Parts: sequence; C-alpha cells; structure tokens
Amino acid sequence: MEHKLITNKLGFKQLKNKPSINTIKKYYEKIYFQKNKAFYKKKYSKEENDYIHSKINQKFHLINSFLKYRKKMSFLDIGCGNGFVLNFFLKKKWNVTGIDFSEIGIQNIHPKLRSKVLIGDLNQILNKLNQKKLKFDLIWLGNVLEHVLEPIELMKLMKKIINKNGLTCITVPNDDSSFQKFLISNKFVDKKYWIAYPDHISYFNHNNFKNLLKHTGWKLLTQVSDFPIELFLTNKNSNYILDKKNGKLAHNSRLKIEKLLIKNFSTKSVNSFYESLAQVGLGRNITFISKSL
Repeated sequence: MEHKLITNKLGFKQLKNKPSINTIKKYYEKIYFQKNKAFYKKKYSKEENDYIHSKINQKFHLINSFLKYRKKMSFLDIGCGNGFVLNFFLKKKWNVTGIDFSEIGIQNIHPKLRSKVLIGDLNQILNKLNQKKLKFDLIWLGNVLEHVLEPIELMKLMKKIINKNGLTCITVPNDDSSFQKFLISNKFVDKKYWIAYPDHISYFNHNNFKNLLKHTGWKLLTQVSDFPIELFLTNKNSNYILDKKNGKLAHNSRLKIEKLLIKNFSTKSVNSFYESLAQVGLGRNITFISKSL
C-alpha cells in the first residue's frame, strides 16, 4: 500500500494520514530498534564503524568552520539512537546529552552512555530543558526530523535552548527530489520507494528544507549531501528497489568509495565535493548547518 502525501504550506510533503502519537510511541519502543529497522543494528562490522565515524568527523570539520569555541562546549543529540554521535563528542571533551524515544539503541551499542540519555517524548523533554534554562552550543538531529509529527514545532523549540552563536546540524533524507522524479518518469523504479510509513511523516529535500529553516528563525550556513547511492538505480544490474538483493551490494560499494575518498583526500576536499552535490540535489541525505537568527 502506497500512502498518499500532501504538500505542506512550506513546500515539503507530509503523510496525508499521519499515525497517532500512540502508534509512533509503540513503534519506537517495540519495533524500530528491536527489528533492526533502517540503519540501526545490534552489531556493526569494522568497516561500518569506520564509515559511521568518518561521516560524523566530516560534519564535525564542517561545523568547526562556523562554530565559536569556548570552554565546556555543550552538545545535544535529539534522537540519539545508538549513541555513535554522543560518543564522538564525548571523546572531544564536550558535555553531551541525548534524547530518544527508546533506550534500546543506546543499550545495544553504547550502554555506558545510558546515563547521558533522556528517554521519552522529544517535545516534552525539550520543554523541560527550556524550563531549567539549559542551553546548548550545538544541537544535532541525524535523520530525526522526518520522524516527528510536528517538525515546525520542534524547530521552534530548539531556538529556545540554543546558545548565542550556537549551531544546528540537521540531516534529513533528500526525498521527493528532482532525481527521484527522474527515476519514476523514466521507469527505473515502479513506486515512490522513499515513502516509509510510519517511520517518515515529513519528506524534505535540498530545496524545500530552506523554507522550514527560514520560517522557524534559522539561517542556513551551508548544506552538504552524502553519497548519491540512488545513482545505482539507473542500472538494472545494481537497482536495489527492483531487486532487493542488490541493496547490500550497493551499500558495500558506497562504503568502499567513501573509504577511497577519505583515504586519498582531505576532509575539507571531501566536504567541498559533497557540498557541490547538495547544490544540485544529489545525495540520499542532505545535512544543513544553521544558526539562530
């Protein structure tokens, strides 16, 4: 069954029939991590661990070019999942806090960080942090905003807990993109494969996400994509939508290509490459670095 999307007033798409808060709560508490949905697993290979670390490090370098450092930098990871990003910033000597609907992800991979993670409804926790007058230098949302019922409300809440000169690093799937429409119109795929119910409620891309930032009081500093794995869909021998067995092969190819780039070029050069891809809307995910207006 293909769920219908409608266009939000800011230009991004949303599910016409959104799941209830109870459906979402049950899904993340009992299904999402337990059944290894999306990229979450109970165990990662060394190559996957290296890949995850390198992608976090790339974003960290990008953030560094805009962030004004001071003592005891504070970091908030909204939807911290299995804790890779929390662990990265903790090793950088930042004060770290995570928020998630479920503790399963953090317990699976980084159980020692459990005390750093607040479990429950994101909006309720953010409101409590605001009431305590807590502020953060960097707020991170890695593939989270597409999951929440009210992304506009969440973006506004974040403004209340960001420090002066603080930044957000937000990664979302690049969905309903011009390239995906090209795949559909040329019959490389037979469905809108990016619609994922009940996981994804909102569908952003490199163009319409800027409207959300502006509307909620954030200034875009830069955007950077990740590897454009959807290019594989233009070849029937590597199309992982029409033939699921190609999915792991495409993923492994992505890991090897990313490893090649990281090994042979500076992080700055790799980021420049992915910034260029983001400008033309290529990349399965797009990361936006912004600051409060």
